[in-house]
Amino acid sequence: MVSAADALPARFWAIEYKLNVLIARYVKPIVAVMDGLVMGGGVGLSAHAAHRVVTERSAVAMPEVGIGFFPDVGASFLLARAPGFIGTYLALTGQRVGAADALSCKLADIHVPVDRLIELPAMLATCRSHGEVRAGLERLSATPASARLSEEREWIDACYGGGALEEMIARLRACRAEGAQAALDVMRKASPTSLKVTLHNIRSAATFDRVEQSFVQDYRIALACIAGHDFIEGIRAAIIDKDRNPRWRPDKIEAVTPEIVDRHFRSVGKLELTFE
Repeated sequence: MVSAADALPARFWAIEYKLNVLIARYVKPIVAVMDGLVMGGGVGLSAHAAHRVVTERSAVAMPEVGIGFFPDVGASFLLARAPGFIGTYLALTGQRVGAADALSCKLADIHVPVDRLIELPAMLATCRSHGEVRAGLERLSATPASARLSEEREWIDACYGGGALEEMIARLRACRAEGAQAALDVMRKASPTSLKVTLHNIRSAATFDRVEQSFVQDYRIALACIAGHDFIEGIRAAIIDKDRNPRWRPDKIEAVTPEIVDRHFRSVGKLELTFE
């Protein structure tokens, strides 16, 4: 249960997640232009929209494991549906993806070059339906640069395809691919608790029928993170003191017990997130 001192974050996430679900449900066409950095809450505002546009400047990521949090805003629902185990890789590393990879991972729908974005308002002013919006976007679109992750799919699926987090780490250590070693280095610096919670969350999300289920679960996890140590410590290290040296508790993956993970997924009682 969240204390009175934590009422503000509880309200914040409830409002944010309900807005994200409203965007996902909205009947009228919503066009999200994912130009530049799109991370964290930005993914929640854009990746659930009906028409998601990326450009050659797009960099989409959910890097929350690095600050003791987890990929929230319903991102696990989307990442769980990416090809193979690419979504798991992205969730556990926070790797940024460009336009082509965002399209292949189903985080975006269409690529429009930056110099054609100026044509969007006039085009949208003539549209009266989703079909007309999509047709207009297609007229402005162009083929993006080639996807990177599809070329690395073999080692990603081999390393992230099932098993406990400890097993994934062992596979990454044994893998000779340069990308695997880079991923391992990133995960070594992340919160061990966040990594295990994120893995459990994305596997749960793969079984959900509706995105609302992911938001209900994300809300439980978010409130548990506030009640724990690593999120506050991660914010301290990254934003307050900027020493980039978080002291995680526990500080080893092997020390994160099933009980620690499970308490992030328990019902929060009267605070449970509901949708009309």
